[in-house]
Amino acid sequence: MEDIGIYTFLRMSVILSTIATGIAMPDYSGSVIVTSVLEPPFLMRRQQSDDNRSDNIPGDKDNNAQYEGFIVDLINAIGRITQTRFVIREAEDRRHGARDDEGRWSGMIGEVLGDSGVIQEVLRGKADMAAGPLLITKYRKMDVDFSMPFMRFGYSIVFKDSPQFKNIISLEGLLNMTKAGVTDDVNNTIRDIVFNYLHHDTIVGGLMEHMYKNEKQNVLKQLWAYMSREQVLKPSKILVDDINVALKRIRDDGVIMIMETPSAEYITESLPCDLRSIRITDVGTNWTEYAYGFATEPSSPLQMDLNQALSMLEFSGELQLLRERWWQTPCLDITINFAASIENGAIFFNKLILLKTLFICILVTYIT
Repeated sequence: MEDIGIYTFLRMSVILSTIATGIAMPDYSGSVIVTSVLEPPFLMRRQQSDDNRSDNIPGDKDNNAQYEGFIVDLINAIGRITQTRFVIREAEDRRHGARDDEGRWSGMIGEVLGDSGVIQEVLRGKADMAAGPLLITKYRKMDVDFSMPFMRFGYSIVFKDSPQFKNIISLEGLLNMTKAGVTDDVNNTIRDIVFNYLHHDTIVGGLMEHMYKNEKQNVLKQLWAYMSREQVLKPSKILVDDINVALKRIRDDGVIMIMETPSAEYITESLPCDLRSIRITDVGTNWTEYAYGFATEPSSPLQMDLNQALSMLEFSGELQLLRERWWQTPCLDITINFAASIENGAIFFNKLILLKTLFICILVTYIT
């Protein structure tokens, strides 16, 4: 038996535990392998002519230099604070991570845990940590540890500007009405719009698939049942594996896409400015308590490093600057006009509610 020292945030070797000699422990004073997925603006392949958006991680000339994005800049900043070298590798199956019936994880989570997803096999994982738009959920937290959140968000509907636009405005107005407590009739109307008029997509393994499967609200349960049924009958019609496939379907087929707000905002604020989004913050339940974090094996010493670095970046304002750097608004003028239309739609439906209430009051008075 011997004591094992681990390199930590303050570059001091501390005794973590006493374990049997011969069991290899990860050396975080060297390179930390980071698994991620290509999803703008979190991680993208760098354009050959673009050298100034993300700073290369020192010492890495043949891997990280090919990438750019919010995650690249964020782990670069963390590496600067902790004096740690991160090496990015794409997840082989390009998925975030879902657990199968045998308890094995796919995607980024699977590469952190290894194929078995069992604690004893954890040191054989392909990566030391997962970084990307990785949703923190109670199911994932059963098998991996998450850092403090580096981004909090809700969800949005993304669609192409088209004749269906007025129906989307109607949907926004109806959703605003739910905040006033008018939920039963509104939810029925939302269901009718979504089921009978609008086609919709969501990404396999993403937030919305998780929400549809686990949300207890009736409308979402019905929507997930519909989507699952369509997926069985018409493969790849409803659930998509890749954000680029989803965007193609939005533009070419006129479907709508329900996705995490950070991705929706980046997509709709990018040229050619032909897509719109509506942020939905309340549909009769709490939709705002979602966050992205870094995932590691259970009890990883990396967690202390990550949390302290993220706290420093948050406190200094650098984390917010990184967000602003990658979520710019070249489509701002169009967005302002669109927002005005949305507001008018919401006002229209709120007036309908007031008229309905007034009519009921008059009717009751007349009967009395």
